[in-house]
Amino acid sequence: MTKKLIDDFTYNLNLLGKLYPMPNLMEGYFNGQLSRWVENFKIINKYISKEDKILDVGTYPSYSLVAMKKMGYDIYGVDIDPSRENNFPEKEGVDLRKCDIETERMPFENKTFDKVILSEVFEHLYINPIFTFNEIKRVLKDNGHLIITTPNGYSIKRIYNFIIGNGASENPFDEFNKINTIGHRGHIREYSTKEIIDFIEKIGFICYKNYYVSLEHNGLKDKKIFKWIVRLIYIVFPIFRSNIIVVGEKK
Repeated sequence: MTKKLIDDFTYNLNLLGKLYPMPNLMEGYFNGQLSRWVENFKIINKYISKEDKILDVGTYPSYSLVAMKKMGYDIYGVDIDPSRENNFPEKEGVDLRKCDIETERMPFENKTFDKVILSEVFEHLYINPIFTFNEIKRVLKDNGHLIITTPNGYSIKRIYNFIIGNGASENPFDEFNKINTIGHRGHIREYSTKEIIDFIEKIGFICYKNYYVSLEHNGLKDKKIFKWIVRLIYIVFPIFRSNIIVVGEKK
């Protein structure tokens, strides 16, 4: 991947954030997630090309989706309620369709897409993830790739929170209450790499590749010593990094 491609993606993200701010997202969300979107794109772009027909599943907020469209990717999206973004992806020429991916059949024919991206969505699924993944498999072409990005259930942050008694995920009330504040549930469960691979293989995918992505934890910004300790652990033990990316190939 060229530096120009990363710079173009980052530029488009920043531009879209200024043009289409999301007032219902928590303050500072955009800047906090910017590095994650960029780091994920660096890996995702290894498996996609501008000749591929791509589906982004569960897009809100759709900055990454629209940034890729503006860069020339043939990308489509589905989301539970596109109207909560004031339909800005449509204004930017993106085909973003309304679909509750846990209960509704996706509005596409069988074997439509070369690649499917499920970015930061798996951890939100609550009703029937098996249904969702079977739908992804249905719309994906044979030998097509599914690219999953999700928080690491075994990250340093999760292990630390578990040890001090705060649970291994986010605050349950806050996460369930997001259905009322932003229109979908928050993190219901976070997974290990092994769990993700086992899940998709039972759906009918072969695990093609997996990555551990390290992002800064916001709580360590003012704790320089701990920040460097965590960085060292990330280097020596990548399995404890903050995020996971798994690439599966449809059998």
